[in-house]
Amino acid sequence: KMYLYQNSPYEETIFIDSDSLILSATDILWEDFLSTGDFSCYGKTLPLDSKKGWFLYENMGSLKPRLAYGISMHGGLYYFRKTDVCRKVFADALSFLEDYDRYGFALFKQPADEPVLALSMALAGCRPCDRQNRILFFNSHDGKMHLNAKGELLFRKEICKPVVLHFGNRNTQRYLYQCLRAQILHSYAGNKEPLRAVERWRLRIKYLPVDTKFLARRILKGVLPRKMIDKLKR
Repeated sequence: KMYLYQNSPYEETIFIDSDSLILSATDILWEDFLSTGDFSCYGKTLPLDSKKGWFLYENMGSLKPRLAYGISMHGGLYYFRKTDVCRKVFADALSFLEDYDRYGFALFKQPADEPVLALSMALAGCRPCDRQNRILFFNSHDGKMHLNAKGELLFRKEICKPVVLHFGNRNTQRYLYQCLRAQILHSYAGNKEPLRAVERWRLRIKYLPVDTKFLARRILKGVLPRKMIDKLKR
C-alpha cells in the first residue's frame, strides 16, 4: 500500500483491499471524496488527547507543533489524487514506516500502513470522510452479521447494506464470505433470481468446520484470561 501513488496509472484512485467484497454500486464512494483532501479514507478526526486514534500525540516529539488533530480510520480503502500534497503523504508515511518503533504507534506493534498514513495525513492537513457504514470490517462485527433465508446480509436483525465489506484474510474461508461471493458471481453471470437455497446450504456445510473453529475461539476469548489464551496459542 505504501507504493500506491507510484503504481496507480490514474489521476484519481480508490484502492480497496483484495480481501473485501463489493456489495453495491461504488458511485457513492467517488461522491463522498469530491470535497475531501488529496488523500482520504473513511474514518474521523479526533482531539489530540484522544487515545482512540492511530497515533498518540504524546509520542510525536518534534512533530507535535504540526499536528492539529488525531485520526481514526479504516485502512481497507484509500482515495487519492495525483498531486504534490498526496505524493508527500506517501513519502512521509514511508519514512515513518522505516523508523516505526520511534513513534510508539497505537494498536499495531508491528509496522502497518494505517498508523503511518494516519500520521502523514494529519501532517498534510488531510482528513478522513466521516460517512458511516460505507465500509465495514467484518472482524469487528463477527457473530453479529448473518444471512437471512433470502440471502440478505443482516447486522443483528436489521438488513445491512455497506458498499464494501472488508473481511480480513483469515475470514475469506468462512461461510459468509463464500456465500456472498457466490451470490455476486451468480448476479454477474446474468441471473436475476437469487442464489438457490440449496446452494447456500451446500456452502454452509462445506465451511462449517472453519466457522465452528472461529466460534470456539470467540467463546474461549470471552471466558479465559488473556495470558491463558496466549499460552494455548503457543
